[in-house]
Amino acid sequence: MAYADNPACMTVCMNLTLGTDDGVGADQTNTVGCRIYHAGAAAGAGAGVHCPHASASGGAMCGPSYCEVYCQLFESACKGTNSPYTATYTCMNACKYFDNSTGNYTTTSGANIFCKIYHATAALTNPTLHCPHASPSGNGACGSKCENFCSFNAKACTGTLAQYPPDNSNCMSFCKSIPDGNFRDTAGNTKDCRIYHTIVGGNSDAAGATLHCPHGSHSGGNACGTWCDVYCDLAMTYCNGTGAPKLFDTRPMCMTECATFATTGAPGATTGDHVQCRIYHLGAASAGGAAATTHCPHASKASDPAYCGAGATTGTGATGTGTTGTPAPTGTGNAFSIIVSSLMLVAVLLF
Repeated sequence: MAYADNPACMTVCMNLTLGTDDGVGADQTNTVGCRIYHAGAAAGAGAGVHCPHASASGGAMCGPSYCEVYCQLFESACKGTNSPYTATYTCMNACKYFDNSTGNYTTTSGANIFCKIYHATAALTNPTLHCPHASPSGNGACGSKCENFCSFNAKACTGTLAQYPPDNSNCMSFCKSIPDGNFRDTAGNTKDCRIYHTIVGGNSDAAGATLHCPHGSHSGGNACGTWCDVYCDLAMTYCNGTGAPKLFDTRPMCMTECATFATTGAPGATTGDHVQCRIYHLGAASAGGAAATTHCPHASKASDPAYCGAGATTGTGATGTGTTGTPAPTGTGNAFSIIVSSLMLVAVLLF
């Protein structure tokens, strides 16, 4: 069925442009008229072909693209605090990273555009519940936040800007250690903040991509959480004495000590007396077991000089200029990405 029931059909219909119903001339327009034409064609022997075109998604026939349909429905349903978008073009910028290769017009779950269209239509009657599901993050209904984030990141930040090399396969394992957040986040140590910056980076020029893609890394690039926010969230979660060495009794104690660390390292550096090296080793510790036993001590203030302790000299780190010393065991840790300085969030909302 193209719609769950007649009220659902009526709700979608009232939020589309009327258009005309002049046969094939109505094709490729995101209108009621186009859907009327295909619903009529489906009445014969063409239901399998034409019912998808009469659905809310338009079936790639009623509407130039799924993204145009999605953004029109989302903007009709989700406004103000129910929307992460600042304009139609920011919705289109995000949508181009949505998966449209899985699912179809009857899909109501999964990290794909069809699920997001379904929830955008449901949001026409209940925006508070469904707008987060129709947002880029999927909010656990249209895929998990990590599924959406890792899919977007692999498409938007590539080459030297890839944040989870070599092939993005480790993104899911690292994403789990990041707090969820709110689907409208543009700052803070959350998955949603990283989704925002990944999409902005993918839609920026070279300088913008160089700025924003690292904010989608495990470390957050000092924009999605301060260095110490990220460091302490990881330390309290993975090096807390439960199956791994304990670094701090409380988060305030962690934040106080973190404030004494230098912030001069490159994100992803595996050695050096700075917070970036310690974040790297906490990322490695998130794998648990032997990895946590090995890497938690490297993240402490008293870290061995061969890793993150005092005494390491400037040189080459994991992915660029960082520090030298005995190469740190990588375990299953995250070799974060390219060199970026501690750039703060640009106050221009591109998404």
